Amino acid sequence: MNLSFTVLNSTSDSPATSPSALDASERAEFNLKAFADGAAFHAGLAILLVVSAFVAMRLISLPPTNITVIWLPAGIALLALRSGRGWQCVPTIALSHWLIIAIANDYAILSFRPWSLLMVAANTLHPALAAIAWQRWVAGCPFVQPRGFLRFVFGVAILPAILTSWIIPLVIKSAGFLPGVTAVEFLTRVASITLSSALGVFLVVPIVSAPWFGGMARSRVHIIASHLANACTALFISIIGFHVTPTGLFLAIPFAFASAVACGARGLGIGLLLFFGYGLSVTAEGIGPFGAMRADPVLNLFELGTAVLCLGVPAYLAGLTLNRLQSHRTELEAIISARTRDLRASEERYRLGMNAVSEGVFDWNNGVATSRFNRAIRRKLGHVLRQRGTGWTPVWRAMHPEDRTLLKPIVQEFMFGAVESFNLESRLRTRSGEWCWFRARGQVIERDTKGRAHRIVGTFSDVNEEKQRSLDLTAQRDQADTRERAKDTFLANMSHEIRTPMHAMLGFARVLDSSPLDERQRECVDAILSSGDILMDLLNDLLDLSRIEAGAIELEPAPCLLDEIARGAARLFEAEVSRKKLRFSLNLDLTDQPYLKLDRLRVHQVMTNLLSNAVKFTAAGSVEMNVSARRRTDSANQWDIRIEVLDTGIGIAAAHIHRLFNPFAQADGSITRKFGGTGLGLAISKRLCGLMDGDITVTSTPGRGSVFIATLQATETDPPAPPQEEIERDDAHLANLSVLVVEDNRLNRRLAGMLLQKQGHRAEFAHNGAEAVDLLVNHQFDLILMDLQMPELDGFGATEKIRARERLLGAGRRTPIVALTANAGGEERTRCFEVGMDDYLTKPLNLKTFRSTLSRVLREAAARAET
Repeated sequence: MNLSFTVLNSTSDSPATSPSALDASERAEFNLKAFADGAAFHAGLAILLVVSAFVAMRLISLPPTNITVIWLPAGIALLALRSGRGWQCVPTIALSHWLIIAIANDYAILSFRPWSLLMVAANTLHPALAAIAWQRWVAGCPFVQPRGFLRFVFGVAILPAILTSWIIPLVIKSAGFLPGVTAVEFLTRVASITLSSALGVFLVVPIVSAPWFGGMARSRVHIIASHLANACTALFISIIGFHVTPTGLFLAIPFAFASAVACGARGLGIGLLLFFGYGLSVTAEGIGPFGAMRADPVLNLFELGTAVLCLGVPAYLAGLTLNRLQSHRTELEAIISARTRDLRASEERYRLGMNAVSEGVFDWNNGVATSRFNRAIRRKLGHVLRQRGTGWTPVWRAMHPEDRTLLKPIVQEFMFGAVESFNLESRLRTRSGEWCWFRARGQVIERDTKGRAHRIVGTFSDVNEEKQRSLDLTAQRDQADTRERAKDTFLANMSHEIRTPMHAMLGFARVLDSSPLDERQRECVDAILSSGDILMDLLNDLLDLSRIEAGAIELEPAPCLLDEIARGAARLFEAEVSRKKLRFSLNLDLTDQPYLKLDRLRVHQVMTNLLSNAVKFTAAGSVEMNVSARRRTDSANQWDIRIEVLDTGIGIAAAHIHRLFNPFAQADGSITRKFGGTGLGLAISKRLCGLMDGDITVTSTPGRGSVFIATLQATETDPPAPPQEEIERDDAHLANLSVLVVEDNRLNRRLAGMLLQKQGHRAEFAHNGAEAVDLLVNHQFDLILMDLQMPELDGFGATEKIRARERLLGAGRRTPIVALTANAGGEERTRCFEVGMDDYLTKPLNLKTFRSTLSRVLREAAARAET
C-alpha cells in the first residue's frame, strides 16, 4: 500500500504539472522577455545615439571641423535617462559615445585611449547632470507653464552644458590636436560646444516630451494636419531664406510664434529643428547668408545657435503663456458655468424652500424695500407687499393698532441707532380682512451720517399657525397651573379642615390620657389616639405625594449619622415584631462612617415605609434590614447608601410588581381587603429616593418573601458643632405667664386654655387677628399663640400689624409669637418667619413638642430682653 501510494503520487505530481514548476517556468519566461525588451531598448538607444551623432557631425556641421551647432545625442541621452529605464542607460550612453569617437576618428574600438575616455566621460556627464537638474528643479512637464520652461532652459539645457563643455576642448588641446591655439580661440570653441550641447537638449526634448494637445487643435486629425502644415511651412521658409533671398529668414519670427500658438511646444520644436537643420546643412555646403567662410568657422555656428535661442525662447514663452491663458479661460468658463448652474439650482431650492416654510426676504434701502415672498404670503399680503418699491407706510397701516402701539418704540430704537438687529411679531390684516401673525427679523447693514438706518436686510415669515399653537399651549399651561393651584388650595383647605377637628379630638384625648382613668376608659382613649394617628399618617402621605408631584417639596439636608437614623427607624417596630413573634435583625455595615449630609426626616421616612410593609405582610418568619455606605471611586466626598429590607412574607407576583410604586395601588385588591393600607408609602419612598439621586428596586417570589433595595447618594460633611452647655436655669420665672390665644375655633380655644392652665399659665382669647391687634393696644402678653386662617384678619396680617406697632413704639419689647395652625405646607412655615413670627407648630399638637417650643421661645425672648 505504501509503495503504490508513492507511485501514484509521483505520477500525479510530475514536474510538468506541479504548481512550483509552473511558477518557475513563468518566472523564466518573464525574465527572458524582460531581458529581450531591455536588450532591444539599449540596442535601439545606442543605434539612435550613433546615427544622430553622425547626422549632427556630417549633415549639420561646418567643414572642416565637423563641429555642429546642434549636438543631437545630448537631447536623446537626456530623454533616455528620464525614461522608465533611468540610470540603467548610463553605460549604454557611455559605450555609444566611445563608439562615436572611434568611428569618427577611425580608431580601433577596443584600443585603449585615455583622452578618448575623458571625452566619453564629458559627453556622458552632460545628460546626467541635466537629468539631475530636471528632477530637482522642474516639477512635472516643463512645457506647460512659462516658469517651468524657463527652469528647463537655464537649469537643464544651458547650465549642464556650461559645466561640461570645457572638458572636450581641454582634452583636444592637451592631446596636441590644437597647436598654437590662442586663449580667445579656445574660449570660442568652448562657447560653441556649450551652445551645441544646450541646443541639442533645447530642440530635441520638446519634440518628445511636450504634450500633443498643447496648441489650438483639439482632435487627433486636426493635430496631425497642423503638424504637417507646420513642417511644410518651416521647410518653405528655409528654402526662401537660404536659396531665394536672405530677407525671407525674417519670416521665421512670425512663423515661430504662430507655430507655438497653433501647434504648441512640440510643433514649435519640430519647426525649429527642421528650419535650422536645413539651414545648417546648406550652410555646410557654402550656401546661404551663413555660407561665407571666415577665418574661424566656429563663429558661423555661434551665430546660428544664437539665432536659434533668440528665436526659440520667446516663441516658446509666447505659446506657453497663450496656452496658459487659454487654459485659465477654459477653467474660468467651467467655474462660471458650474457656479451659474449652482446659482440657478440654489435659487430654485430657495424658491421651493420659501414656498414650503412660508418665508420671504426683503432689502429695505433708503425707505424702499425690494422683496421676494412665496405664494402663500403673496396671497395674504399682496395688497401690502410688492416685489419692488414697498415702503413702511403700507405695512404700518395694515398693522393691528395694539401691535402698532407696542412696536413703535422698538422700531424707533433700531431705526435711530440704539440696536442693530430686531425680531418683531405683529398681526397684519390680510386681503380677506382677517388678522394673521407675521414675524420680521432683520439686521441694519448701513446707517447715514445721522445714525438713521439707511439699509436693512431681513426675512419675513408667516407664523400665524405657530403663534396660534403657542397661544393655545399658553392657555393650556395657564389652565394646568390654575388646576394645580386649585388642587393645592383644595389640599390646603382640606388639611386645615381635617386637622382642626383632629387637633381638638386628639388634644382632648391626650388630656384625658394624662388623667386618672380606669382600665376600660384608658382602652377607649388609646383607641382614639391610635385611630387619630392613623388618620394623621394618611393625611401626611397625601400631602407629601401632592408636594412631590408638584415639585414643591424641598429636602433639608444636615450633617447626621446613618446608624442613628437606622436604629431610630428599627425601634418603632419592636413592639409589632414582638407581638407577631417575628425574628428581626438590623445589620449596619458602616465602619468608620463619616457624617453625611442627608435629610434625616426623609431618610427615616423611607426606612419606616419599607419596614412597615415588611412587618405588615410577614405573618411568620423574619424581617431583616441591612444598611451600608460606600465611598464612591470617582469622587472622594460622595457616598453611595444602600438600604436593603428582606422579609419572608407573602411575596409579590411578577405581573404585579410594576404597580407597586403607583400611588393608591397595591399588588391586587385582596391585599387591601386583608391587610389594609392606602398604597402611598412605596410611591412616596420611590419619589423621595429620586430626589436624593437614588431609586428603589424590588425582587420577590410569591410565598417566599420580598427584597426591597433603596439606594441614595450623600455628600460627606463636617460634624455639626457640639451643643454648648446650657446654664441651668430656673424655669420658675417662666411660669404663670400671660398668653394670648388667637383662634377662631371654639374647641381649639378651650383645648389651648386647658394645656396652658396645666402648665401654670393664664390664657386670654381673641377670635380673629383684628381682635388680637385691638387687645394688644391696652394689654401686654408674655406670649401669643397665633392661628393662621381666621376671618376678618388672618394670622399673617395680624403679625405684620403687631410687629409694625412694636417698631413704631420703639419700646424695645418684642412679644414672642408662635404660629399654631392646621396648615402643614413648607410655604406656610417660610411665610410665618418672613412676617416676624418666632416659631411654628402644626395641629394636632404633640404635647412634648408644645412644651419644649414654648420654653425655648420664652427663654430666647428673655435673653433678648437682657441684652
